[in-house]
Amino acid sequence: MNSLSYSEFLLSSPGKRVSTVLSLTNGKVIFDYLIKPINITSMIISTKNGLPALEGCIKGVEKLESAAKMDFNNNHHKQIIGLMASYIMNCFGYFKLFDETDKFNKSLNLQYFKTASIYSKFDEQKRTYDININIVAVTK
Repeated sequence: MNSLSYSEFLLSSPGKRVSTVLSLTNGKVIFDYLIKPINITSMIISTKNGLPALEGCIKGVEKLESAAKMDFNNNHHKQIIGLMASYIMNCFGYFKLFDETDKFNKSLNLQYFKTASIYSKFDEQKRTYDININIVAVTK
């Protein structure tokens, strides 16, 4: 498991855009909120129920917009929240399903976030492979 630290997240985050946005904001406020045990548990439970990982804690994230000096009307800022969630979920063996997103429950009455990624637990023991072997006769 990777270290759940903001500095490790920064090192693992791709692209200049991420570092630029995070240098102008206080993204650590949101990262520290997301790595609270109750929020990690919430992300895992949401995932196990086929919901976006952030379903159980996104309302709290929205409340941190001002403290984090982020603009959640800006898609780049919202994507960074997704990168944080992805990093955290990866540390616990969950990986984003390719192009799998879902809408948040409308009862959350979210102001900024509408969709988030779906994750799945990677289980090495359940991995299977299909191997096809074709035998052909070779003649001279």
